[in-house]
Amino acid sequence: MLCFLSYFLGFSEEKYLHSVLSVVAEIGGYTGLLLGFSCFHLVKIVVKLMENEVEKTKENMKAFQREFQPKIAFGQNTAYGVN
Repeated sequence: MLCFLSYFLGFSEEKYLHSVLSVVAEIGGYTGLLLGFSCFHLVKIVVKLMENEVEKTKENMKAFQREFQPKIAFGQNTAYGVN
């Protein structure tokens, strides 16, 4: 069996730039920031839509009341043609 040995040994050293805790903290921070930001805007959008629906309902109720107000003055019975 032939065996070749090298006189040159190479050493390499790995160093972590971030610890596991700092990586988890950064990922969690960015995720929370983005989700929190989007949830905040989602709530604002829902509130705005609800306010618009309430305003439309109020306008529809006013229009309905104007449309179906009694048109008879007191003392007159126009339903039967009697004045």
